[in-house]
Amino acid sequence: MAASQGDRFKITKLNIDDHPELASKFGVRAVPTLLFFKNGQVRDYAVGTLGKQSILEKLEKLETLQAA
Repeated sequence: MAASQGDRFKITKLNIDDHPELASKFGVRAVPTLLFFKNGQVRDYAVGTLGKQSILEKLEKLETLQAA
């Protein structure tokens, strides 16, 4: 996903075992959890595995939202 969409979206991965403070801050209780940010705020999330198309749809939905 990052290779094909990296010019449109910033996509990163974080190991919560290495950063438990961030898992706590964002309420991550299961792995995998995807957090979708816009303007520095969590705007959507998904718990469990998602297909590439579902992730892309969520990203595109956020892309069209007006700045909050």
